[in-house]
Amino acid sequence: MPSTYSFVLLSYNQEEYIADAVRSVLDQQGPPLEIILSDDCSTDSTYQIMRNVAAGYTGPHRVTIRRNETNLGFVKHFREVFTRCTGDVMIVAWGDDVSLPDRALAVREAFSSGDPWLVHSHAACIDLAGNDIPPTYLTADLVKGSDLAACATSGGLYLGATGAYHRKLVQKYGHVTNPRAYEDLVYGFRAMLEDGVRFIDKPLVRYRVGSGLSTSHLLADRGGKRKAEIRRLRTQYAVLSQRRRDALVFGMFPQDSIPQLINHNRLQVLFELYFWGAINRERARRLLFQHPLLALRAWRRVRRFKRRIKRSLQAMPTTVAVAPAP
Repeated sequence: MPSTYSFVLLSYNQEEYIADAVRSVLDQQGPPLEIILSDDCSTDSTYQIMRNVAAGYTGPHRVTIRRNETNLGFVKHFREVFTRCTGDVMIVAWGDDVSLPDRALAVREAFSSGDPWLVHSHAACIDLAGNDIPPTYLTADLVKGSDLAACATSGGLYLGATGAYHRKLVQKYGHVTNPRAYEDLVYGFRAMLEDGVRFIDKPLVRYRVGSGLSTSHLLADRGGKRKAEIRRLRTQYAVLSQRRRDALVFGMFPQDSIPQLINHNRLQVLFELYFWGAINRERARRLLFQHPLLALRAWRRVRRFKRRIKRSLQAMPTTVAVAPAP
């Protein structure tokens, strides 16, 4: 039986870009789609712009516009929309990106040519002003063609803005519940477990760098860099914990190589959080004596990071106030 398709656009406080994003979804070529435009209770005019653009649509797709009553955050918003979709496959777009007109058609072709669980593609990267820039995602493991072991501990699997997901990813493994575990880092690993990843070797999205959830911003002060690193480590710990559970659901045993590799990396992240002073110290102390080499490695990583922060701050130019000429 042929798969059915839902095209979902998720937005939050993206009033500057949302009109182009909505138009790009409505302009998708091919058979009719279920389209869901979903806003996560934006505090700006994103939702109203979304409604205004969709109001004049007269094409073949079936369009639903919705808004969360409260801000759910990324993971809960994604889960909420996933449960509302009726399609077997959910093609995901974001409120600051632009989907090319043939994206849905290319995704349909990829899903119909085999039995994939996840499909992703290349993207054309643009800056905040819409100018083309070099791609930023080519080192991601599923783009490079890495194996399962590399993907098990990877912090970048593919460009999430290009993802399309089969419902089986949730039917078998369940929804992601930790608000720090992003869907691309979880679903990509699940699809690798099932040998169900397909890559479309052409750009299907204009991906805006500098405005999304996963963009790393330069932080000038020491406290900001510390907070950003702790946030990254907490995300990594949440993702690794989810991947370990998923490996067991797949049928692996805790003593198998992949769950052991994930747990090894998870412990090191836990120790790094400990040395940043970001977790309950009693919890980590009990593990320090069981895994002294991992703890030492984590301490060295944190020390190197702190030194890099210090050097970068020392290298920053100092602003000197100049008195106006008399």
